[in-house]
Amino acid sequence: MTRHITLPDINTAAAWRRAARSCLADGVPPADVTWGGADTVPSLFDGQAASVRSVEVRVPRSFVTLAETVCRHSDPQRFARLYAFLWRLKDAPHLMADRGDPDLARLRPMEKAVLRCQHKMKAFVRFRELGQPEDARRSFAALDAGLPAQ
Repeated sequence: MTRHITLPDINTAAAWRRAARSCLADGVPPADVTWGGADTVPSLFDGQAASVRSVEVRVPRSFVTLAETVCRHSDPQRFARLYAFLWRLKDAPHLMADRGDPDLARLRPMEKAVLRCQHKMKAFVRFRELGQPEDARRSFAALDAGLPAQ
């Protein structure tokens, strides 16, 4: 039976980690898990997610960092790809260093895109104060540093 996992829009990485731990504990292969956000509806044949159990699975810290970053990407397949890679990684931790691994090769560009967007938000977005200085509550607007303020 297929297990459908619904992840929230906030704290998605932590929710994915808990759900992935639960699926690993129950021995659910990647082909039997469907992942979706709060806006997705499970299919008629999807089973309910089991209760979350605490299971100790050792993976390299670099995978945890990769997963937290990739969870912020917009690709709808990101959770399934992460879980499929995790499924293999639990028995072969050396996969994080394998540059030729096709699953890792799909995850790295997602990680790179998210990191690039994070950098651009820090480097190019500037805030300017709106309103009058005598206002009790200060308010700000975000501006692209490359565009002139209007």
